[in-house]
Amino acid sequence: MAHPTNFAKLMEKFILNPALNGSYAEAIWRGFQLVEVHDKLLHNDNQLLLRLKIQPNFCNYQGTIHGGALCTILDCATTLAILKVDKHHRKNVSAELNYSFLSPATVNDNLLILSECYKVGKTMAFTKADLYIEDGLKLIGTGRHLKAMLAQKFDE
Repeated sequence: MAHPTNFAKLMEKFILNPALNGSYAEAIWRGFQLVEVHDKLLHNDNQLLLRLKIQPNFCNYQGTIHGGALCTILDCATTLAILKVDKHHRKNVSAELNYSFLSPATVNDNLLILSECYKVGKTMAFTKADLYIEDGLKLIGTGRHLKAMLAQKFDE
């Protein structure tokens, strides 16, 4: 298991990978801030807490964050949770993703994304994430993400 300081360096290396330049989710990846201490949300080493400010381009015509953006946030956050737990730092791809929309969030809200990889094996990883508005810790959504693990390391 990576020490938080070591994980912060690994996360930065992952997020600054040139392959993400111009990608659909680049603004989400580059907007993540690692939160290493949070008494109310962080309870074990398999968890990862990220902060992300909602940008106007994440929102729909009603001014609330788009459902597709929320699913992409879940995808990215759970991928990082796997990176934290998987000792081989392998690439992975989505096999199944589900998300339950509980409340809206709007432009400039800060989200806290609590993701957890609760099992990583040779071929599959099992993750979940809860998304909160930071102010008041209002739960806005929750989801699970099943990922197929590849043999290749993320930085190869």
